[in-house]
Amino acid sequence: MFNKRDQAENETSQTAEHPKPAASPAAAPARTSGNTATIGASIQINGEVHGEENLIIEGQINGTVNLKSHTLTIGNNGKVEAEVFAHSVIIDGVVLGDVLAAEQISIRQSARVQGNLIAPRISLEDGAKFRGSIDMDTESERFRKTFAQPTKINPVSKPAKTEAVPDKPKDDKSAADKVSGVA
Repeated sequence: MFNKRDQAENETSQTAEHPKPAASPAAAPARTSGNTATIGASIQINGEVHGEENLIIEGQINGTVNLKSHTLTIGNNGKVEAEVFAHSVIIDGVVLGDVLAAEQISIRQSARVQGNLIAPRISLEDGAKFRGSIDMDTESERFRKTFAQPTKINPVSKPAKTEAVPDKPKDDKSAADKVSGVA
């Protein structure tokens, strides 16, 4: 016969050898597609950068970076003079411009950032250089507009739909005359 204690130890050892994958929330879309693109140190881009995969920038970008569903990493050699939109942003290099993230912004020790940061979570490591403002309010107008967040304010109720009453055909005799029999 099995001893409950031996059975529990056996299950524990099986779990340690083959851990169950962490359950991901069904409502949250995947943030990593398995692919990560890299803009090398010798590359300079002027204009808009957008894509559907994670991106590492080691070169220079001037303009706009739009990766609203993915992670953007600005490496030690990276320099971004742009407005940045991403799901998560990790900054090791230089950023001159506003950074908006749906999830978080992480400014590492080697980073230099000048601009406004807007995200629900923002971390700033000791030694990083930062000049600008921090907004962690997901109800702010700019955050909602950027990431299409519905407002929590109850919408104004619409008036009840009324049916139009068709016009009565006009008759020479009034209704009162018809009732009384007067011609």
